[in-house]
Amino acid sequence: MINKENLETLKELMSLIGGSSSQSPSPQNDMYADLIGKPCIIRSYGSGVHMGTLDAVQVNGGRLITRLRDSRRIHYWVEAASLSQMAIDGLPPHNDTRIAMEVPLMVVSDGIEIIPCSAGAYEKIKSYQVWKK
Repeated sequence: MINKENLETLKELMSLIGGSSSQSPSPQNDMYADLIGKPCIIRSYGSGVHMGTLDAVQVNGGRLITRLRDSRRIHYWVEAASLSQMAIDGLPPHNDTRIAMEVPLMVVSDGIEIIPCSAGAYEKIKSYQVWKK
C-alpha cells in the first residue's frame, strides 16, 4: 500500500535514478494509464475544451495536468448535447461550430475530466475546418 511516507521515498528514489516520469507515482494515476496514447477530450476549468492524443497525466490537488499531442481547442459547438456525445459521435459540419487549428503539443493545467474519443469522433473533429481570424 502506498501511503504519504512511501510516496515521498518513491519520489526520492526516482529522482536519484533519473526516472523523471511524466506521471508522478501515485495510486490516482493508475486509473489514467490505459488512456495514454488514446484520443481524448479534456474539459478544463478555465482554459476550455481540448481534443488530442493524451500523452501524460498528473494529478495536482483536485486538478488534472494533461499533456496532449496534436491538440485542437474546441471553442464552441453545435449539434452535440454534451462532451460525452461529442466524444462518441463527433460533430457534424455546422457553420457555427468553432474549432481552432491543431498545435503539436498542449499542456492543460486545470483539467476536470478526461473523456476518451471513439475513432470516428476523433477523425471528424480532427478534420473539422479550422476556425481562425
